[in-house]
Amino acid sequence: MYPSTGSSLSFAASFTPPFSKWHDLNYDTATPAEKNQWGEYTKYMFDVKHYVSLIGKLVLESSAHFGFMNTYSPGRVEVGPFERFQVGGDGLAGQNFILGTDIIGLRGYENLSIRPEQQYNQGFRGIAGGTIYTKYAMEIRYPVTTGAAATIYLFVFGEAGNNWDNYQQFNPFKVYKSAGFGARLFMPAFGLIGLNWGYGFDTLPNAVSPSGMQFHFTIGQQLR
Repeated sequence: MYPSTGSSLSFAASFTPPFSKWHDLNYDTATPAEKNQWGEYTKYMFDVKHYVSLIGKLVLESSAHFGFMNTYSPGRVEVGPFERFQVGGDGLAGQNFILGTDIIGLRGYENLSIRPEQQYNQGFRGIAGGTIYTKYAMEIRYPVTTGAAATIYLFVFGEAGNNWDNYQQFNPFKVYKSAGFGARLFMPAFGLIGLNWGYGFDTLPNAVSPSGMQFHFTIGQQLR
């Protein structure tokens, strides 16, 4: 629950059958229902974390997270509304199990508020999400206690991320940034509970001011 040295690497891939290769549906004239009757995608997610002991009990966690989606017929078949990435907030709220989306937390911004730019312009309300995302984070932690009965630590963090809907607009350096502090408590009877105060430094499309102060409450281990 409180690593102080070492690294963690994970790679996940998921696929559907190549439905677009098996039928002659005209995707240019097909209705949305026909296009998504047999939704297809290829999906890859990569996560890396590194822990370094600093002065005394301070620990630095650095992490980077990436996700990519596509279809078996790029340019002809678009990724449907299922299994997309939704970014922003505590990483928990608003999960849509029917659409099977991956919720990527980004403290300092409202839940699911970071979407591909064209979805802001089209009036999307966080339903579809993107097909590409990046997230970078650094967290300096200080343990209050790491006993068998409970693990409690305080932290300050800085993180940044974004969400895109196509590879032409993808820019891993164009990200929304935030910083803040918080505390986490782990007890065997309750699991991992976190309290976070974050400040979003950037202004989202169609907004008139930076995201500003946000409070987040989390339950369970946040993988991304």
